[in-house]
Amino acid sequence: MTTPRELLIVDDDDALRGMLRELFQDEGYRVWDAPSAEGYGTFYLDGRSQKAHRVAYELLVGPIPEGLTLDHLCRVRHCVNPDHLEPVTRLENWRRGTGPSAASRRQRSKTRCKHGHEFSEENTYVTAAGARQCRTCHRTTERNRQRAVKDHCNAYPKD
Repeated sequence: MTTPRELLIVDDDDALRGMLRELFQDEGYRVWDAPSAEGYGTFYLDGRSQKAHRVAYELLVGPIPEGLTLDHLCRVRHCVNPDHLEPVTRLENWRRGTGPSAASRRQRSKTRCKHGHEFSEENTYVTAAGARQCRTCHRTTERNRQRAVKDHCNAYPKD
């Protein structure tokens, strides 16, 4: 269930510029107070819904180059600070993203596990969930677990 919000309607670029400069300041972010369900600040300008970060960038920096989109370098979607926005291709924005598909792609592109073992065909297996696991690390973990169980059992005297 969504809660009703006041609709912000702006019809003057100068008023909007002033409003952007007066936004709540927190750790360098200029945060739009009423983000949409997707987390982006939105309002109505010239009779249509606009994303606040795009309007802020265009008013305070200049036009967004054709074919590019704005990447939130700070990863705060409702931040409208133009210093935190960079025009990039959609592919680059996706690559930098934090969503599951971008994280999965980064994981698949790794050639070594976190301990430096190569993800070769012989040293890698895929779990039921589809994740890759290093066989060398798995063997070490299993050996350590079995040793801990054995030590725990031997710690108690047998009657």
